Amino acid sequence: MRTILVFPLIAIVVAGVVLTNCKTNRKNINHEVNTSIKESKQTAEAMPEISSSQKFVNSDYEKFIEEAKARIRRNDYKYVRLISHLNFSNSRIAEEELIRIEKLKFTNMQCKEDLDNYIRNGKGNWREFESEFYNELSQLEDQYSEVAFNDVKK
Repeated sequence: MRTILVFPLIAIVVAGVVLTNCKTNRKNINHEVNTSIKESKQTAEAMPEISSSQKFVNSDYEKFIEEAKARIRRNDYKYVRLISHLNFSNSRIAEEELIRIEKLKFTNMQCKEDLDNYIRNGKGNWREFESEFYNELSQLEDQYSEVAFNDVKK
C-alpha cells in the first residue's frame, strides 16, 4: 500500500520539477534571443556605410553580368537563325556548316557555364575575368558572323 502511494507522489514531484525547469528554460531562451537581437542592431548601426567607390564597382560588375548574359542570348538567337536558314540542297556542304554551327553553339554554352560558375564562385579579379570573357565572346560573335556571311554568299 505504501508503494502505491509513494509512486504517484514521486511522479508528481518529478513532473513539478520538469515543468518548472521548462518555464525557466523558456525564460532563458527568450532572454538570449532578445539579447542577440539587440546585439545585431548595435552591430548594424556601428558598421560604416559602403563607400561610393565600392557602390560604383558593384554597379560595374552588375552591368558586366547583364551585358554578358545579353550577348550570350543574342548568340543563341543567331544559332537558331543560322540553323533555320541552312540550305540542305547540297548535303555535304550543309553537313559541314551544321558541324560549324553546332561547335559555335557548344562554345556559347561553355561561355554561359563559365559566367554562371564565376557568378557562383567568383574566384579571382572580376576585371580580369571580364576582359578574358569579352575577348572570348567577341571571337565567338565574329565566328557567327563569318558563318552567316558564308551562308549569304552561297
